[in-house]
Amino acid sequence: MQLFSPKKTLVALSLGALTALGACGDNVTVPPPVVTPVVVSITPPSANMNIGESLNFSVQISGGSTSAVPTLASCTSSTPAVATAAVQGTACRVTAVSAGNATITAASSTGTSAAASVTVAAASAAINTLTLSPSTANLAVGQAVTIVPNVNKAAVAVVVTYAYATSNAAVASVNATTGVVTAVSTGVATITVTATGTGTGYSTTSLTGGVTVNVSAAPAGVNTLTVQPTSATIAVGGTIPLAASASQPAGAPAAVITYGTNAPTVATVSATGVVTGVAPGSAVITVTATSPAGNGFSASTLTQLVPVTVTPQAQVIINSLTDNGATIDITNVAGQFEVNLSLQPNGQNVSSVQAYVCDQGEAQAACIARGPAAQQTFGSAGAQAGFIQLYINSAEFTTPNFVTGADANTLFKNGLKTMVATITTTPASTAPNASNNLSQIAFNNLDGFTIQWTQPANRANSAAGITWYGGPSTPDALLPGSLSGTGSFVIVPVMYTANRTISSLFLNFNDGGFGTFVCGNSINDSERPFGASYGTNARVATAAGTGPNNFNCATNIPAGVVGAVSTTAGYVPVVVSSVDNNNAAGPTNGGITPAAATSIFTPIGPGSNLPTFAGRYRQSLAYRPTTIFIPGDYQSPVVQNYDVRGGGGAGVYVDSAWVNGT
Repeated sequence: MQLFSPKKTLVALSLGALTALGACGDNVTVPPPVVTPVVVSITPPSANMNIGESLNFSVQISGGSTSAVPTLASCTSSTPAVATAAVQGTACRVTAVSAGNATITAASSTGTSAAASVTVAAASAAINTLTLSPSTANLAVGQAVTIVPNVNKAAVAVVVTYAYATSNAAVASVNATTGVVTAVSTGVATITVTATGTGTGYSTTSLTGGVTVNVSAAPAGVNTLTVQPTSATIAVGGTIPLAASASQPAGAPAAVITYGTNAPTVATVSATGVVTGVAPGSAVITVTATSPAGNGFSASTLTQLVPVTVTPQAQVIINSLTDNGATIDITNVAGQFEVNLSLQPNGQNVSSVQAYVCDQGEAQAACIARGPAAQQTFGSAGAQAGFIQLYINSAEFTTPNFVTGADANTLFKNGLKTMVATITTTPASTAPNASNNLSQIAFNNLDGFTIQWTQPANRANSAAGITWYGGPSTPDALLPGSLSGTGSFVIVPVMYTANRTISSLFLNFNDGGFGTFVCGNSINDSERPFGASYGTNARVATAAGTGPNNFNCATNIPAGVVGAVSTTAGYVPVVVSSVDNNNAAGPTNGGITPAAATSIFTPIGPGSNLPTFAGRYRQSLAYRPTTIFIPGDYQSPVVQNYDVRGGGGAGVYVDSAWVNGT
């Protein structure tokens, strides 16, 4: 169809558009859709890397159109010769190529971008600090000793080869590849050892050292000295024991083993051989076995050198707190949120990362002793450097005791909190775990209730397809005292406000439309456990003074609403009102599901790509599933007569029992 505007311009409109314009004329302004700005962030904002190293930079994108959600479109490097960048899922994979600086830019599909800086260190020597054990050797003619070289490698992947040569083969010979020295005749010889190290990203390096060999006619008092491990890498505060043993010929004076360090400001060693990391750097631990002359043996000394590298402690930093990726107001935290961290192992094996929620002013040791609010563990290889996300539910509570009705144990009370992130290394460090505090987090969850249902055991269906709950034992009408037709529920307070509890509450049933109460007067319950029964028999008292609290709704069902229904339009228990221990109004629940409840109590389980926290997410009156079948008539069916063969009578025949009709 075609229309002309007042300016006679031809306008083509669809029939649907004409219908919408029917009441408004032909001049209509359609507002453009609202699109929130796209925000891109990259984590970490900067990094130091070595040549050949790769690192993931996490990219977060928020905002934009809901019909075309922005995605990570590209990752680029300002200087590819220094570092390359490529898209890997929701991250930028950066690989260091050569020494220098580069800027990594992550861009969304809408063109919005964020950048991080990368500094690539110059290639270092593949090896350094060649040490030889023993540094000198005292041998008798015919004895042999193996020279053990040790170097400090720049990386595990560096390959080191060794070559051995003697200055006087007539005094002491040496195997050119294994370093085994054999005493030939009395005298002195020097064994030269050359170590060559090569590795990708490192410069090829050669180091040379020498061992003086004294050959005497008398046998030496020490044959060999063995130390394990031959080299070690530990963190600041970490420890590692050295195991040393000397083998001696029979009758030789006993050897004494001593330990020393060339850099006590980097690593110390105890009299028993326990090495402790003091500060980042390199040190050499000297292990010496000494046997004095005597009993026909010459004085003998063997030395073993153990290179030790001390690395900085692994570090974990809390970057931000988010809710489904969006930054949250840390002064008003409720429900579940994510803790976003950056981890730098610094060469250590990080076996787990934890997040703790500490009360304001609480000692960190006491907080950690309670256990983490969230934790991620890693395999035997340990965690890699990069982004880690943990999940915490600030509204978490443990399984209530529905027998006593005591308040549910809420793991966190409302108020100011301190977030603490820690790491665990293998082997464990004796120094405090690396941590970072993000202070002044305020939890603010709503007080409420959780419920346990017990449905009546009996139900029957009428000819109209209506389900009837309750009634005496079915189909046996000869047992009027049976409780099988009674249903019940118990309400347990879930209090997030410190030092608050509930003294009493009014209970009732509410129809599925959340409208008129259908059971007459509400029940005032001030005895634990709070709750009531429904059906033909009152709840049996569980403690002295506990009332029956029984609902009988048979005479209060609105016209046209008979029996229970198998949808959310059934009847639900509600807390009409409550009174707390300060005689003030407490929380209520009118059967209406609060909007925030779905994020607070949404279970996390297998298949959701999130960790499983068994037993931590509970059904509550603030979050009612839509699959519970709620009784509507709490008294029917009433068995009138019995005919197992069917036929006859005025009632409706159901399951071999006659019940009052609809």
